[in-house]
Parts: sequence; C-alpha cells; structure tokens
Amino acid sequence: MLSINDIFTVRKDLVDIIDVRNDKLSSINNHNLRVSEMSVKLAAAIGFPPEDINQVLIGSYLHDIGKIFLENDILQGDQPLSMIQKEEILRHTRLGHSYLNGVSGLDKAKEIILYHHERVDGKGYPDGLVGSEIPLHVRIVSICDSYDAMTSYRAYKPRKMTHEEAIKELTNYSGTQFDAELVEIFINQFNISYSNN
Repeated sequence: MLSINDIFTVRKDLVDIIDVRNDKLSSINNHNLRVSEMSVKLAAAIGFPPEDINQVLIGSYLHDIGKIFLENDILQGDQPLSMIQKEEILRHTRLGHSYLNGVSGLDKAKEIILYHHERVDGKGYPDGLVGSEIPLHVRIVSICDSYDAMTSYRAYKPRKMTHEEAIKELTNYSGTQFDAELVEIFINQFNISYSNN
C-alpha cells in the first residue's frame, strides 16, 4: 500500500506539471497532503489496483489546483464569502481541469479535479451528476476532502469540528451528498486509525 512517503515522491514528480512555487498552492498543500493520504488508504481498502491508486493519489493531491486562479481574499479572507465570491469558488473545478487538460496519462486524476464537488443526489457541481454517474475514485476523494475540510481550521469558519462531529456529519449526509457504502468503509478505516493514536 502507498504511504505518505509515496505522496511526497509523487509531489516531487509533479513539479514538471504545475508551478509548486505558487503561493496560493503552497497555502493549500497541507490540506491536499492529508486528503491524499486518506484517499489512498480508502482506495486501497476497497481493493483498487496500484495504477488506479496512483491516479487517486495524484488527483486528490491536485483536487484544488484550480484555486490558484482565485483572488487571495477568497482563499484567505476571514469573513463569510459574498455571493459573487461563492460563484467564483464554484469555478475552481473547471479551472483546475482545464489547467491540466493537455497532460496525458492522468484521465482519472483529472476527473477527480473536475468532479470532487459532485453529490450522489445530483445537487453538486459542476455537472449535477447523480449516483454512479460520479466515478468511484471521485466519490472516494469527495469524502476525504469533506472530512478534512470539516476537521481543519479555515479562516471563515468559527471553529473546526472534532473527529466525532465530522463522522456524524458524514453519516448524516450518507446517501445524499456522499456514497453510503464508502462512508461506512471510511468510518471503519479511520475510527480504527484514530483509536490507535
């Protein structure tokens, strides 16, 4: 199974694909690394072959790459986002996908970048995909991305959630926002991980 060391190795390989010196990307690197680590573990737990795990690794690490095109006040502001700013945020999935459009061999990774905010009930973006229309590797990253967003500090949020609160939130939205079977596997995997820490 791939480890966090593999993520750092892949991160070095990505220098040729993206400008990792970009300050905006640096500000989201820690989030990306945590999401990558969880996504790889979840993909391995459901039996993904190594080549697909590698796509999950790259796609989850780059899932927010489109945010480098957004204004700093959207990414780093400490006030609730305006309606216009929220609309700008919605563009980051298409911007990121377009940015890597010419890179070959990353088809599944690029799907993660484009679709990681889709919901199984069809109320996500950018295309309103429903259920199994959302590729499995994307549904994996969506859960891990949401969990990390809930349990991490964000300037525009009053506080971060505890592990238990985030698990409850995942459970509450299981079958609507998230794939119900994957949520169950995630909870089994990461409750074990946290109880061993």
